[in-house]
Amino acid sequence: MGIFARMKKFNSLNYELTPAQLTLLTVQGVFLLASGFSSVFINLFIFSYNESIQRVVLYYIPHFAFTFLSFYACSFFCKKYGVVVSLKTGIFCYAASYALLLLFGEFFAYHPWYLGILLGVSAGFYYLAYNVMYFEYSQKNWDTFLSAQGVVNSISSLIAPLSAGAIIGALSGKQGYVTVFSISLLLFLSAFLISLNLPKSQNGERTYFRSMFLLFIKNRAYLRGMSSELFRGFREGTMMFLPPVLIYKSLKSEFLIGTYSFTSSLFSILAYFILGRFIDASKRKRYLLFGGVCMFLVSLIPLINNAAAPIFIYGVLVSFFVPFVMNGYTPIMYETLNQLPNIQRRRIESMAVRETFINVGRLIGIIPILFMTTDFQMDILLILLGLSQIGIYLLLKDN
Repeated sequence: MGIFARMKKFNSLNYELTPAQLTLLTVQGVFLLASGFSSVFINLFIFSYNESIQRVVLYYIPHFAFTFLSFYACSFFCKKYGVVVSLKTGIFCYAASYALLLLFGEFFAYHPWYLGILLGVSAGFYYLAYNVMYFEYSQKNWDTFLSAQGVVNSISSLIAPLSAGAIIGALSGKQGYVTVFSISLLLFLSAFLISLNLPKSQNGERTYFRSMFLLFIKNRAYLRGMSSELFRGFREGTMMFLPPVLIYKSLKSEFLIGTYSFTSSLFSILAYFILGRFIDASKRKRYLLFGGVCMFLVSLIPLINNAAAPIFIYGVLVSFFVPFVMNGYTPIMYETLNQLPNIQRRRIESMAVRETFINVGRLIGIIPILFMTTDFQMDILLILLGLSQIGIYLLLKDN
């Protein structure tokens, strides 16, 4: 299982992972390397043609919309063919989308919503399956597996963007982007091949969406949990692209964007290692509140000005405190779902409903950017993003 098998050596940090978890993390690690090589730079690729943040937003709006729409379509697919087939389909769709991007790059730069649709559908198939498999594989060690997953995610984010930024900076014109997107395509194909080792899953069941939505009336903990996903998405959608684009707008250097992503990931790794060693069920809400308050405080930094340095510092510090929020609230969320009646039959539907709330939150966060004309308006948005994480704590403190 390659480098991820060495995570068995993390026992001193309370990392004890099963073979199934290690296989899933390997797939996720290679997948994230593929997306990490290019996801930030797709934004810059689009931005480089007309230097419009709004044009980047027009890529993300259909991306988020089609992600949660495809979650519902994919739910029926998963019930019929199994979640592992859905995971493989999602990876294959990512590879196909990048192949099209390589063939028709300029077209997608001027019409980014088409690329958003393709990658949104791909994300729906992949992440529904991954989230369901995460739910199934980690019920006995939520906190341990979440911390290990965070380390894998951060290491992938550490390696890929810096390497991609160096490649783009070293090559002239758009050749750097072509090279980086080609590497992503090869990595997606590698992730697909590794996914062939995943065990088969059950299929042939019916769907239960109506009963899942009716549970909002009967189960307040479930309603609070799903509402907290709105706050998560509200911050997450904007932070996927805004800090790197603002830094690039000032400095016009892909290598420095890679450096920003590298530094942010380094701070995330540090936070996940701290949490992996010390967090337990009794401390989740404490860490969630701590992370939320700190994220609000660092959101005041861009008020200094919207130059590259304050945005850089803001993004890096947010990357350090996000794991405290995520490691605090995610186990609470999964335990809330795990207590729902007949959840084993409804696990796919629960992930689809959850993704709906996350992506609606993302859309709420990014659509206002289409109408922003001043730096002050952007600063207010960043402050609201920080405050939203305290909202997660207020919703989940009684769950």
